[in-house]
Amino acid sequence: PKYAIYNWDLLTSVNTSSIMPVLNQQLATVSAAYMIPDDNDKAKMQEAMDWADWFKDYIDPDENPMEPVSDINYPIHKEIQRSLEPGWDRMNYTVVAIMSSSFYWRDLLKAIVRETHSLDVVFHNECNP
Repeated sequence: PKYAIYNWDLLTSVNTSSIMPVLNQQLATVSAAYMIPDDNDKAKMQEAMDWADWFKDYIDPDENPMEPVSDINYPIHKEIQRSLEPGWDRMNYTVVAIMSSSFYWRDLLKAIVRETHSLDVVFHNECNP
């Protein structure tokens, strides 16, 4: 791969809307699905293609990198040992890092849906945004 898959300055690389709750309320988050560009929006299409170009190095060659993806962001506390104790108050601790992981929704859905069943999933709906 061209880029290391770890130790990024995430705040300068992505839309921070899904990260701010991690920093402000110290909550784990799952981002909105992305890689769902509007074919008529050239800028969004190019952004999705750039992300797909990055993701392709980390998935099987027969998988499509242009499928919906989300990120899980989890706060890492300075006081990590005490944060594992029962009754801890997360607002009294300091977030020093964010552990993030991206996942393709296809992988999650394959894991929960049996092959004998079908499932329709809508990630974006122009009629009811």
